[in-house]
Amino acid sequence: MKFGIYYSYWEQEWSADCLKYVEKVARLGFDVIEIAAHHLNSYSQAHIAEVGRSARNNGITITAGLGPSPQRNLSSADPTIRKAGRAFFEETLTNLAKLNIRVIGGALHSYWPIDYSKPVDKGGGQGARPRGRLEPRRFCSRSRH
Repeated sequence: MKFGIYYSYWEQEWSADCLKYVEKVARLGFDVIEIAAHHLNSYSQAHIAEVGRSARNNGITITAGLGPSPQRNLSSADPTIRKAGRAFFEETLTNLAKLNIRVIGGALHSYWPIDYSKPVDKGGGQGARPRGRLEPRRFCSRSRH
């Protein structure tokens, strides 16, 4: 059995830099650190590489949590929002693969946080089904080269 912790345990906001916590969780005896995936897209490629090095050097597995914004909702009836969601997921999955992240949790099918003060589309926009598929393996294999 492996034990892990979400890096924001020590933060007031979810947007903290995860790098400083990788070594900390190893020193505390954890095996896994979960990070917020959507912040990786704001990191430089050098910083992403540094996070990965720190995880490898400390024997830490990284997992990710993800809650896309309403403007990146893959299941939106609005094609512009779906397109933005797809671009966001393509970039995010590419960055996750660079960190060898194989486990993602969260609101992958929609957005977070849900605003229940607005109507919920339980029918899923029957007339506006998204076309095409997002294929995570394609992005993961691309980033290894």
